[in-house]
Amino acid sequence: MKQLEAKDLRIGNLVINICNNEAVEVVIGVFEDEIYLSSNSSLKIEDLTPIPLTEEWLLKLGLVYNDERKSYGNETKLSVLKVCSSFVAEVYEDAAVKQVRYVHELQNLYHAITGNELEIKQ
Repeated sequence: MKQLEAKDLRIGNLVINICNNEAVEVVIGVFEDEIYLSSNSSLKIEDLTPIPLTEEWLLKLGLVYNDERKSYGNETKLSVLKVCSSFVAEVYEDAAVKQVRYVHELQNLYHAITGNELEIKQ
């Protein structure tokens, strides 16, 4: 699994806190040597791991599977396709943008394209 780097994280990203029973937490602050989390804790980057992107996580983030297009999406022009054992995000219908392996990567890409946050749906 990829080691996280502080430069890859933004406020609002979801990560796994390995010091707290592998709880999923929201990043609320990013500094060079410390990451602040929604549990009111601050940790070194080594104490966090990225969340592998899965079909379950796509659904948790509010994306809906489109059987006709064989992809996950929502009301934006961003869709995520499963290609073999990985995911590829595409904009519009033909331009593959980037392979995404972790939830925070999809959140960052979504934010860059739409200006909106991709959060867990209740």
